[in-house]
Amino acid sequence: MKLCSLIFTCLYIFISIGSYGYTEQSDGKLVMTIQRYKKDLDGFRESVGMRGQRKQRKAWWETSIYNIYTLNPDGTGLTRLTEDGMSMRPKWSKDGRLIAYVSGAGSSQDLCVMNEDGSEKKELLKNQIKINDFWWSPDSSAILVSVETRIQDKPEGYVVHVDGNHKERLGHPQWTKGWNHWDTYQAKLLNPHPRLLSALPQKVSWPKWSPDNRYIAFITEGGLAIANVEAVSTTGKWFLQRNEPPCDKIEEWSNDGKKVLFYANRYICSVEVEEDKLTNMTNLSMVHGWDATWNSDGTRIAFVSRQAGRSNSDVYVMDADGSNQIRITYTNYNHMHLDWR
Repeated sequence: MKLCSLIFTCLYIFISIGSYGYTEQSDGKLVMTIQRYKKDLDGFRESVGMRGQRKQRKAWWETSIYNIYTLNPDGTGLTRLTEDGMSMRPKWSKDGRLIAYVSGAGSSQDLCVMNEDGSEKKELLKNQIKINDFWWSPDSSAILVSVETRIQDKPEGYVVHVDGNHKERLGHPQWTKGWNHWDTYQAKLLNPHPRLLSALPQKVSWPKWSPDNRYIAFITEGGLAIANVEAVSTTGKWFLQRNEPPCDKIEEWSNDGKKVLFYANRYICSVEVEEDKLTNMTNLSMVHGWDATWNSDGTRIAFVSRQAGRSNSDVYVMDADGSNQIRITYTNYNHMHLDWR
């Protein structure tokens, strides 16, 4: 009996450890920017909100350092990946092996890529006035980038390859505001159909494409709206549903293309898309937050928020319905730009 009991105990421990490892692996990892104030007079003034007169206000790189870190979604395993003090806006590649990010100060920004452990850093696009946004290809071999190369010019688009050997400049400046997009399955760049653009309100820009490219989400008349891309491109017609929720900013689609994360009056909200309709509009956070991101299977959300009376921002996680909100960092510095692999 003692032998059987021992065997059962060992099996239980083995299964438990195996299950725990699987849970950790399936729950992925967060990548983020952390801002720390410099430990000099300028940094101290910035940290306590006593910056002096406006003409004396320092640039961010004179008062703060920004580096990229990874973190487990239970708050453990914080790991710094960059050391230059001016790296931010990280995004996981689709296969989770690489991280793209922006580095540089002022009007000299570089698009860079590194391995998930911070090794083998490469500069893919150098000395841009501003990197507006960037999007990984489905096979993680290339990145679509929207940039400003000269202040007086319109945005430009590039496709840069992670091997660092070549890049392609795109035409049509209007399309670089989120209209160019990747094919769902391969590193093939797609352009918007002219009828899609003509059917939508003229001021619409920076749409968010669903992972399957079936829908775009965008803001018009202060509300979050969607369009069925194929239907509108075919008919050249689009109409408001008149049930669009108020929206300050759209964050991202869930990986299954069924939900959209967005902000209304600074609250983190979600809406479901079902048969071209917006349903189940929910204020998830009930607190002001930002930089929200889904995990891979859309069951949890990480976000940044600030407790009342504090000046720094920490990381929180919650279930996809807004329940079980947990603060996973307790620091005196700022977290931002979350992305969950």
